[in-house]
Amino acid sequence: MKWLRRLFNRDEYVVHRVDIPVSTIVRWYMYDTSLYDENDLAELIGLNRVSQEGHIKEQEDSDNRLLAIQQYMPFLEQMAEISANILTTIQLKEIDDSAELSALADGMPTEIMHSLFKAVALSTLVGTFSVGTNLQIINPTSVPTGFINMEDIDEQ
Repeated sequence: MKWLRRLFNRDEYVVHRVDIPVSTIVRWYMYDTSLYDENDLAELIGLNRVSQEGHIKEQEDSDNRLLAIQQYMPFLEQMAEISANILTTIQLKEIDDSAELSALADGMPTEIMHSLFKAVALSTLVGTFSVGTNLQIINPTSVPTGFINMEDIDEQ
């Protein structure tokens, strides 16, 4: 009968729920990505500016969130590079196929397009990982060791 008691007397799991306002997540994203002056950007998107003390605290919290994902930065940068390469290739094909787009994009260097796509991808990944890890939505359990560029290996 011990096995029956073990079967029905299991530990209960407790689900913890934390409510975070979207405006807080937006502010974390702004600080973690540092795309623009955080107070100026907050004002542009309709958030309140923070005081100097608030700014220092937000920056400190951001540094801690970014420190928590620092080991994943090479992976995130590689994924952003892959995204930028694919999106640039698709965009160049669309431009070649369309006379209207071709006229609009005339003279736009491919490097600018690639840099823009990479900046968008990397900021999205960094913001997602830093905020997600802080909220424990993303729970990293492994550490990437690096990348080997397989194209550079000479097969014999």
